[in-house]
Amino acid sequence: MTGNAAEIVRRAFRLPAGEPVTGRSIARFTSEAHRFRERLEMNRYVVSAWDRWLEGLGDLQGVNVLDLFYWEHRGGNFSAMGESEWDIVQETFTPYNCRRLLTTMLSVDESHRQQYDPELYRLLMGKLWPEILREPINEPYEGFLTPLLRAARRTEVNRLVPAELKRRVRRMIGIG
Repeated sequence: MTGNAAEIVRRAFRLPAGEPVTGRSIARFTSEAHRFRERLEMNRYVVSAWDRWLEGLGDLQGVNVLDLFYWEHRGGNFSAMGESEWDIVQETFTPYNCRRLLTTMLSVDESHRQQYDPELYRLLMGKLWPEILREPINEPYEGFLTPLLRAARRTEVNRLVPAELKRRVRRMIGIG
């Protein structure tokens, strides 16, 4: 069983306080590339498709609409693609159709489901496998190149760097 379903429960997307969820606001979350977000928000076809999706939601039973969007259109899509690619080398199971598990986890207060510090998962690990908490979890690389790497990620300049050069730099700094 992979941890991909757990991604659904982490608060991935939120709008600024007071901004309503509309087809236009959802459109900005449909691309990782910042340069495309504005185009998507202005595209009538994309916005109307998201407006239709919003109209067909029905009773969400307390689930935040942006969590449902992430479940159906980001996390689910990514995992379905990944698992079909991995199928030749490993058996996987991701409980995307276990609505009871996911809605139970989504019903936990958002303050315990923060994107980068999900207390919910630490508490679950403490109950299911406490020894695992002795190990570091997702420790970020911190080294002399960290400021440069963060700036490159923010500006998306890294997509201009050839893959071989990226691999060499990772090996040089010991993370690849």
